[in-house]
Amino acid sequence: MAEKKYLVNGVEKSREELFNEQELAIIDNNQKLLNDMGYGDIDVTLLTQIEREVSQQKFYTVNPEDFVPFDNTQGGWADYITVLRSYSNIDGSLDTWERGVDADNARRAQVGASLDSVSLKIHNLAKMISYSLFEIRQSQETGRWNIITEKERARKRDYDLSIQRGVLLGDADHKGLLNQADVATDAQVLTKKISTMTSVEFRAFLGSIFANFYTQTGMTALPDTLAIAPSDFLGLGVAVDEQYPLVQSMLKRMEDVFKEVTGNSNAKIIPLAYCEPNFHNGAYKYVLYRRDFDTLRVYRPFDYNVVQGASIDGMNYQNTAYARISDVFVNRPKEMLYMTFNAQ
Repeated sequence: MAEKKYLVNGVEKSREELFNEQELAIIDNNQKLLNDMGYGDIDVTLLTQIEREVSQQKFYTVNPEDFVPFDNTQGGWADYITVLRSYSNIDGSLDTWERGVDADNARRAQVGASLDSVSLKIHNLAKMISYSLFEIRQSQETGRWNIITEKERARKRDYDLSIQRGVLLGDADHKGLLNQADVATDAQVLTKKISTMTSVEFRAFLGSIFANFYTQTGMTALPDTLAIAPSDFLGLGVAVDEQYPLVQSMLKRMEDVFKEVTGNSNAKIIPLAYCEPNFHNGAYKYVLYRRDFDTLRVYRPFDYNVVQGASIDGMNYQNTAYARISDVFVNRPKEMLYMTFNAQ
């Protein structure tokens, strides 16, 4: 008898190509349990492949990795990651280096360095789904595995959207991109949506926003990312000055200025739904920052994984998906700036 093949992304593959020896042993054990109960026509290998296919799909409406760098290599099963930060005592002045040509043992200026550490908690995430033999049988009658696949898809979608919200918005128990206590907030540079500014207001805004950021960092860094509300972003297609409508759109002018003053051709303005006022008690909240691993990051030792499912009582089949992820860690809060203004 020819070995059964399973269709994966349009390519037929054998069980050995899909799973390792340990996974196959678990699958075969579960298959034997079903066979002994008289349900040998239910293919556990197919169920397992459905789980794997769905776990590889992404259901983000906004990809958090477009906004925050992720480290998927550190953390493992530790409860906390210890992040070490170094500080230097530097004068940056030639006067402190000056000395005469004669040999002497006089005490000279020194530089210093110190180290501190931050413990960052890694959150354990897990959620289960289950389906009964009744559901398996009913879906089997249609010739498709709709019920099982949709449950897997629903859990994966829930995971992706939860990570998206936690990383980008944050909440009372999780620090995200938009709720960092150590990041300064400017309530002066913006008093209205950018798309509603007059040409004079728009010019003043462009003349101050990047300079304010540069001053805040101690004149050591420039931003490369500005996240704003989609309702504002979508209105930036209008001309900078309606008296000269063919000259340039507001968005193009902002992007050109951003890239020119920072010297960074990759600097970008991006829409983020969580900047809208319904997420911030009626106020818009924009963020200007360096999207750089040294500035901020998220640790994700384990992304979405599905544990091999099993039947506990011979009637219900269940499995659990798990992941591990940290809050957004901001290493250099001065390289981020929030801008808030009330909705009008």
